[in-house]
Formats: sequence, structure tokens, C-alpha cells
Amino acid sequence: MYRALICLPLILPSACMREKTQREPVQWKTEYTDAECKALMTEEAIVQRCGGGDLERANKTLNTDPASCIPYSPAGLISGVWVRSFEYSEFFEGAQSYQEVARRAHDQHDPLTWFSPIGRADAAVGRLPPPPEGEAFHVDVIGRRSLCEYGYGHQGLGSHEVIAEELMGATALPMSRY
Repeated sequence: MYRALICLPLILPSACMREKTQREPVQWKTEYTDAECKALMTEEAIVQRCGGGDLERANKTLNTDPASCIPYSPAGLISGVWVRSFEYSEFFEGAQSYQEVARRAHDQHDPLTWFSPIGRADAAVGRLPPPPEGEAFHVDVIGRRSLCEYGYGHQGLGSHEVIAEELMGATALPMSRY
């Protein structure tokens, strides 16, 4: 899974170079300006912060514990509709049905929010039936929202991301358009 790399110069470099097992919880600001986010998005700085300069270690951290080195909101309950298919994973926060998702996508042209289950949520998703061509679920997760706009998910398709740390519930939804 590809994650965007974002630089956060507010963190001491020595704290960023610790191994994951030694990481302390990061306290991110509640929001960032566009200029701050732009400054946070240099790949070199993220590789340094997330992997101590090692790209492979940075990618591992980004796939297993992204909130330790990229700004996300505090963990909390997030509900909405998750639509997934091959190399696609979009989240519509607050939506209740696939029909609502289709209307929102058509009417509002919302920027794509990528949905990434990690840890316990990833294990729980693995127990869901394999997806057909496309699949939608109403989900309740303990998760975090990205605080900076960037290219999240497969080939950077999402301008934002929700990472799900724990799957509290998932209900399959019919995918009919209207």
C-alpha cells in the first residue's frame, strides 16, 4: 500500500529516528495551513522522519503506523460508507447508503478520501468476504483523518485519507445506483 510522504519539521529529528517500538505517541496540531502542509510534503524529510533516512523502513512505518510520522487527527469513532474494488478504496464519511454515495459523488464532486484499514482493522477486513467487481460497506471504525491534502492511496488517488485502526462494524450494502 502506498502512502504519501509528508515532512513535519516541528518534530525533533532524534525522536523521528527511533525504531517503531520506541516511538512515543505524537501530538499533532488540530489543523495545518496550506503553506504548512506544502512544507510537510517533501519525500526526503519524510523518509528521514519515518525511517531514519532508510526508504524501506519509512515505507514500513507508513503502512503500519502512519500517524506516528504524518499528521492525522486523534483517533475517534468515524462512520460512513466504504466503497472498494481492485486498487480502489474510497470513503464517504457520514453516508448511510450506496445510493447516497452515488448522489454525493455526482452532485458535489467531493475530493476522493482514501480508506486504509491498518492493524486490527486490516485483520478484520481480511475476514470479510472477498470483494466482487465492486463492493460497498457501511462501516463504524476507530480511526483518524489526514490533516493535510496530498496524494494518498493507490497512485495517490485520494486527496485525503481515513486510516481505520479498529473495525467496530461493517454491513454490506447493495450497489444499485438509485
